[in-house]
Amino acid sequence: MSRRFSSLACLGAALLFAGGALGDPPRPSATSATSATSATSATSAAPATNPPPAPAEGPHGRPAGQPAGEEAREPTPDQVGLDPNLPAGSIVIELADASDRPLAGEPLVLDVDRNTVAEGESHSERRATTDEAGRARFDGLKIGSGMTYRVRTLRGEATFQSPSFSLKEQGGARVLLHAYEVAGSLAQAMLLFEAFLILEIKQDTVRVNHLLRGYNLGRTAYVARGLGMTLPKGARAFSQEQSASGIALRERGGEVTFEGTFTPGQVELTYGYTLPLEGGAELDLELPLPPRVLQSQVVVNAGPGMSLEVAGFSKAQPSRRRDGQRVLQAVRQLDPQRNPTEFLGNVENGKLAVAVRGLPSSGNAPMIAAALAAGVLGLGGVAVGRKGEKARREELRLELVEARDALLVELEALEAARARGDVGPKSYERLRGSLIDALARILARLDEGKKSA
Repeated sequence: MSRRFSSLACLGAALLFAGGALGDPPRPSATSATSATSATSATSAAPATNPPPAPAEGPHGRPAGQPAGEEAREPTPDQVGLDPNLPAGSIVIELADASDRPLAGEPLVLDVDRNTVAEGESHSERRATTDEAGRARFDGLKIGSGMTYRVRTLRGEATFQSPSFSLKEQGGARVLLHAYEVAGSLAQAMLLFEAFLILEIKQDTVRVNHLLRGYNLGRTAYVARGLGMTLPKGARAFSQEQSASGIALRERGGEVTFEGTFTPGQVELTYGYTLPLEGGAELDLELPLPPRVLQSQVVVNAGPGMSLEVAGFSKAQPSRRRDGQRVLQAVRQLDPQRNPTEFLGNVENGKLAVAVRGLPSSGNAPMIAAALAAGVLGLGGVAVGRKGEKARREELRLELVEARDALLVELEALEAARARGDVGPKSYERLRGSLIDALARILARLDEGKKSA
């Protein structure tokens, strides 16, 4: 379901043009992002395109300590790579600033995590200080699939860290890590977001899943202080997928706050929560967004007759997921005529006003499901007979599968309602009969479709 917005690079270039007003040097491109290549497995970041620098040289192949020139105004991506010239069990770290100048006399921490079936989980740390060339070295480290390592350092309030990696028998690991200057506030940082929201409407709840892509287009880091959002009333079951960036979202009393350091480059954050579905044919939600959302998209799973409206968005368009589920999606992109300085000057949270119409109410959901199934059976056959197109037959098949799955869900919900005593014997028999009849007809049509294919 993930989707990159193709106009990001163009809009980012406009935002970078405004960087001077924020005291941030312009950068050649808005599309670069911090990346890393693990010595053992691919991480969520993009692989480094260049091999690790040789021991006698610093970043970009320059002698260690040589100041970077204009060609290095774009920060080099952080890197973790296998170096066969190093002995197995060794790690060499190079710590540099945004211009790839070495940072001497800085403390480093090597996190050592062990996770084995026999010994369980354990954590330890080793410490070092960078030399005049901005380097530090650890030797005699254990090698094995249960051992992972990560390098981190502090610069003011900011934490900078490499992705986790393992060591191999073929050689040691070489790490290039940057520690950037820190912006004093969000207003001084060139941080912006894309937002992708997926609404999963179920029997009596709505699951709201957020995917945020954060882009720090500047040459300074931003420590998330006071950056957060208020969840909608009644939100529960908050969850977040762990991010390799070290940035986390914490929920306390309905408030979600960002914790961690946004370094130059890109980061992805995924979280979600559940809202109650009161019943009725209409659903109105006010969903939170962070400041500076460049572009956003809302997707909702939708049955026939349902509609989606999001204030300020384009008209929702129907589509299908890979599993055949019908969805509606609406998109909003940043107005290219908008003043970039005004956009970057915004530090207020955003909100989305989402309206879904045509929902079945909880009381008569089984009857509506049966009616929708009957509609697919009746209208679908006419359309196929009229068009006679292979594409339309496939569309009808997907509609039949969707109707079948909806009926099965309603049958399960009806049985649960009966067990709770929410449905009387007569209503139960009537509703169950309607659902079973509709389901049998759906299955028969699907079987006919297989034979004629």
